[in-house]
Amino acid sequence: MDICPASNQWMNPKATCPRTAHPERRGPRPLALHVAHAEWAWRAGNSHRLAAFYRGVEAYRRHPYRRGICERPTAWQRGGSRLFDYGDGGHDGGWPLLVVPSLVNRAYILDLMPGASLLSFLHGKGVRPMLLDWGDGTTTDRQLTLEELILERMKPAFDWLHHTSGKRPLVLGYCMGGTLATALACLCQEKMAGLALLATPWHFDRGARDMGHSRSYHGMLASLTNRIGSAPVDLLQTLFAQIDPLNVPKKFARFAEVAPTSQAACRFVAIEDWLNDGVPLNAEVAAECLLDWYGSNAPARGDWRVDGIKIRPDLLDLPVCLAIPERDRIVPPDSALALASTLSSCDLIRPNAGHVGMVVGRNAEAALWTPLLQWLRQIIAEQKDP
Repeated sequence: MDICPASNQWMNPKATCPRTAHPERRGPRPLALHVAHAEWAWRAGNSHRLAAFYRGVEAYRRHPYRRGICERPTAWQRGGSRLFDYGDGGHDGGWPLLVVPSLVNRAYILDLMPGASLLSFLHGKGVRPMLLDWGDGTTTDRQLTLEELILERMKPAFDWLHHTSGKRPLVLGYCMGGTLATALACLCQEKMAGLALLATPWHFDRGARDMGHSRSYHGMLASLTNRIGSAPVDLLQTLFAQIDPLNVPKKFARFAEVAPTSQAACRFVAIEDWLNDGVPLNAEVAAECLLDWYGSNAPARGDWRVDGIKIRPDLLDLPVCLAIPERDRIVPPDSALALASTLSSCDLIRPNAGHVGMVVGRNAEAALWTPLLQWLRQIIAEQKDP
């Protein structure tokens, strides 16, 4: 029996799920790179693994699972950015929580599928999640700098939530979204109840080291993205693939042996669909990230400025929680722990998981969701009874 869930509509009867034509799967992206890595490593002595890799790719591309395209109510919008309401609406739907995802991946990783949705888990437990979807790179938004995204998208969404709820919102950032949320906290901490950061990079020298990058390499990439006007998805995926060139071939070879109707197969396909559904970075933002973050390590050095203000987490005076997965390859734990060391105090959650598995893996509820909820509830209780 096929037990793959095909829609997220179960989470909210008010969510709209229009019929949408799903494009043919092109992943794992960039396919030519992963094929080259597998052929180079396995052609001579591991032909059985090479064959399993190809079977896994074929099984993934033919798999029947498709995520239901369910849109939550849009509470606020500016340009291509929208704020999706994961509460019941109104002022009694729980304490407001602004959720900030990365710029380079779709926001729905936090609401992936039934059984793998952090936002659905939080909803109804005293929290009203509000997901900031940055958009998909429209012509207007494509021109925004990193600072403008913070000041003209994220901060207005936060201010709107603060004003309409009458409460000091909590803020949760994931990956690059956590770095941006840290800047928001430094700008607006008097209006913020607490800050939760999941797998958030801060010391970028350590991240660059793990990817094998150098400052000259970042400069070359920045020049390339400026010439073509953006950092395309396949380029970004190539950068991540450098961490472990055989990671993708290995996981698809394992997938070839998984029963296609199992929950594990559906979760694998859902995650891969999300990974291959990335968002290109405009040239301005890509250059800032490559040169100022990975190149000069501006955040950790205390040189990052937004609206003329230095982003200094050491000056924050509000509750902070950091979730730092032990097996994160995208954001090395040392990079995230550097942020923890700058804070006067913070709570740590250390899931035995990877960057994505921490959020949507089969053990995510025990490893991350539950301790995160406990922390959020503690902050909410303190806000209600200071």
